[in-house]
This record gives sequence, structure tokens and C-alpha cells, in this order.
Amino acid sequence: MYTITDITKCANVSARTLRYYDEINLLKPTTYNALGYRLYDQATLEKLHRILLYKQFGFSLKMIQKVIDEDHLLKKELLYQQEQVEKEVEKLRVLQKNITLKLKELDGVYEMTEQERFELFKQERIEKNDKQFGKELREKYSAVQIDRSNEKILKSTKLDFENQEAVEKHLFDLLEMAKKQGIEGEIGKEIVRAHKEWLMYSWTTYNTSMHRSVALMYMTDERFKSYYEKHGEGFAMILYEAIEGYVERI
Repeated sequence: MYTITDITKCANVSARTLRYYDEINLLKPTTYNALGYRLYDQATLEKLHRILLYKQFGFSLKMIQKVIDEDHLLKKELLYQQEQVEKEVEKLRVLQKNITLKLKELDGVYEMTEQERFELFKQERIEKNDKQFGKELREKYSAVQIDRSNEKILKSTKLDFENQEAVEKHLFDLLEMAKKQGIEGEIGKEIVRAHKEWLMYSWTTYNTSMHRSVALMYMTDERFKSYYEKHGEGFAMILYEAIEGYVERI
């Protein structure tokens, strides 16, 4: 049997971590000695090593609890994690290529083509959005949905971006009109249609619940709200009320 001190030395984990794993029923001690101290057998130590390995794979403790004794679930999650790592490697490869091209341009030995500049612009836009809003969006939707959305953006053409900007400008014009005359009637529906069209340049799936969820963020998260408010005072509220009132009627 191993004591907590033994485990901390051979597995390089703290006693506090072991106690926490016990509290959440992730790793229970095998038994207790006469003084009430935790004791661990070899099988439990091997289980701890698996937990630490899965943490290196990027699994949360909640996920580890699900897969630790379920090989079929573990394989499914590992395949998903492998896919995410491959995507991240590809993103880094593209980033490395763009950095190299930019350095050559700065050194005066290469001039980036318009297409290369556009590819760099798309990559920078994704990274900026992920840094600003990625955590919240992944919690509200899912990492898979966000990754698919980013993939769609990377595949977008310059014409796609120009069309999206035109749709957004039309949306702001509609919001300005609604600010003066209200959202009742056709203008409210047109606002929702324009906003949906704008979203679908990056979204890969759509339902009205998702649309409502986004609208709610415009009211509850100052960062999302400020994006619309900088184009017109009250725009975030007008857009929210239009979506709430007409999203099921377009």
C-alpha cells in the first residue's frame, strides 16, 4: 500500500490534488489505516497515472470521469481530440507560412499577393474573434460548432466578405429606420432576415433558438452589445426586440 506521501513523490502530484480527486469521486483511496490516513494500492496508482495522462491529452476532469473506465467512450474522445490537434497543427502551419511571407516582404525580398494578404486577413480575424469571444461562444454553443464556423470563414472568398459587409450595412440602415419609427410590422421582420443572412456567412447550422441566444448576448454581454452601440445608440436593444418579436415569423 502507498501513503499520500508516497503517491506525491512517485506521481508528482500534490496531496491537495489527491484529496480533491477523492472529494469528486475521481480517485478514491483503497482503504484507510488505523489513524484514518488514506492508503492506495497498485491498481489505484495505475489509475492515477491514466488520469494524469488524460489531462495531458487536454481532457477536463469531468470528461476523465466519464471515460476513465469506459474504453469505447475513451476511444471516441481520443479520436475527437486527435482531430482537434490536427486542425491546430494545420492552423499553426498556415500561421508559420504567413509569418514567413510577411518577414520576406519586410526585408524587401518578396511582395505578398492580394490572395495571400486576404488569407492572412481571414486568419487574423478568426484569432481576434477567438481571443475576444471564444470562451463565451464555446460555453454557449460547442467547440465543434465554433470550429466549423471558423473553417467556413477560412474557405470564404473575397466576394463573400464583401457581400457580408453589404448585408451588415443594410442591417444598420434598418436599425436606424426602426429607431425612428419602431419595429412593428415588416421592418421588424426585415431586421431579423438581414441579421440571419449576416450570421449565415459564418454559421454552418441555424435554428431560432440559436438566433435568440445570440440576441440575448447583445443585452447581457457588454462586449457584444458595444459592437452595435458604436454604430448607433440603442441598436442592440432594437435588434434584440426585433429578434424576440419576429424570429418565429419570418
